[in-house]
Amino acid sequence: MNLADGHGFKWLFMYESGRLSQILGLSLVGMVLGRIGFFERPARFATARWVGLAVALAVAVALYFGRDALVARVPGSEAMPMPRAMANALLGSLLDLAVMAASMLAFLIAYHGASGPALRMLARPGA
Repeated sequence: MNLADGHGFKWLFMYESGRLSQILGLSLVGMVLGRIGFFERPARFATARWVGLAVALAVAVALYFGRDALVARVPGSEAMPMPRAMANALLGSLLDLAVMAASMLAFLIAYHGASGPALRMLARPGA
């Protein structure tokens, strides 16, 4: 059943919810970070990681506390709820992106800092 119907509905959901464009965008960001050596030369990007973490945290906090106020400013009514629903979904996606970026950057800072030896023990064997 999953093979026949499940995959079709999963891909339809990913298309309708915008997840496919998110996956494409995150893949492109990862490709650019890989090409500039963001993960291979950690000392070169130490300041960029801290700046990125500060920006991601600021955006995450601002969206977490200000999303409802921003959505309320979007024109809409009970008869026309779609604009506010779309604004809420968009701001929710941006909040998720900011939290993910902050989590990744915090991990990288810890990994390339004093916590590195302990975190390297989590690497898969043979890596």
